[in-house]
Amino acid sequence: MIVWLASYPRSGNTLFINVCRHVFGFAPYSIYETTPVYLSPEEFGKVHKSPEPYLVKTHAIPKDQFPAIYIVRDGRDVLVSYTWRLLEDEGKINVVATSPVFLNYLRNMIENDRKFSGWGPNVLSWINRSERPTIVKFEDLVKDPVNIVEHALIKMSFRPQRIPGVGLPPFAVFQSKNPHLYRQGKIGAWKTEMPPDLQELFWQHHGPVMQKLGYPR
Repeated sequence: MIVWLASYPRSGNTLFINVCRHVFGFAPYSIYETTPVYLSPEEFGKVHKSPEPYLVKTHAIPKDQFPAIYIVRDGRDVLVSYTWRLLEDEGKINVVATSPVFLNYLRNMIENDRKFSGWGPNVLSWINRSERPTIVKFEDLVKDPVNIVEHALIKMSFRPQRIPGVGLPPFAVFQSKNPHLYRQGKIGAWKTEMPPDLQELFWQHHGPVMQKLGYPR
């Protein structure tokens, strides 16, 4: 049985996976070939018929009704973080948050992002489908990662067993190994990195989704 571990990029999917690996001793699969636990289409066809649950990472819009865990995060933090990631991917490493380059990229992420259908539409595509997902908020995940992950896995018919004497390494350990992937891991970075005019623009485009998720303006 396939159980999706879904999110829009930079929403906390990696943190969830790290808890699975380090605390519960298993690595979720992924639909992306660049990952070490890639699940090929051929393997996917076999796995989804299995009575045992298989956790599979995706950022895509859902095309089925498989059970899912969907991770959400304040969209302002998501788009700020994703903007930094795109800039780094393109080699723009000396950009600061007040620069026209950063602000133009962020504006485009808010208004015209088409990758994964954009933040708001991606969220709605998962939380409004008939097979409702188990929703995990990034803000809760950061505060209590092991218990939040364990609870979500149990709801999806997994039987997670904690590895005795092993815990989740500090964020700084992951960041030191891959600073490109682990930037800050903070809540509320948008307050200093998204200027007021772009905050207003964000709310115009994504306000209803934020309200639906319970995030304050």
